[in-house]
Amino acid sequence: MNDPQTFLLWFLPVFVVSFAVLWMFISALLAEIGGWSQLGRLYAEPAGMVRAPLASFGMASLDLRRGRLSLPANYSNCAIVEVAQAGLHLRTWRPFRFRHAPLLIPWNQIERLEAGNFLFWRTMMIQPRGVGTRIRLYGGPAKAVEEVWRQLAAGARQPAAV
Repeated sequence: MNDPQTFLLWFLPVFVVSFAVLWMFISALLAEIGGWSQLGRLYAEPAGMVRAPLASFGMASLDLRRGRLSLPANYSNCAIVEVAQAGLHLRTWRPFRFRHAPLLIPWNQIERLEAGNFLFWRTMMIQPRGVGTRIRLYGGPAKAVEEVWRQLAAGARQPAAV
């Protein structure tokens, strides 16, 4: 048992499997605490959907908060946010994708948008219908959502062509 080679033969596989199981457990826990699972049940992106983003942010700062709980799941710099005509696309990078299905929240399913500022960054709090999870975007993604939302709101106020 004192042989280092024997030790490595059993230690390395045990370490790799243990690390993978722990990674998946923490990922699943974050999905539940943060509310991504709840969003995924209502707003899972349809399989095979072709994204047509107006703006894409590969390292977006994204914060999810669920209901009145103050247990945040912060996805800063591991989330991809795409603003499209169809709605808001959210997904995590592949290593973090366990229990984090890609999401599509249609614009008509957004109950409330609340703009704000945090230090020097623009923020946008998004409340989708039917869930207690709130999404907070920072910086460029927040500005892009606000811009598209204003365009859609202005288009809804225009009289229909006869």
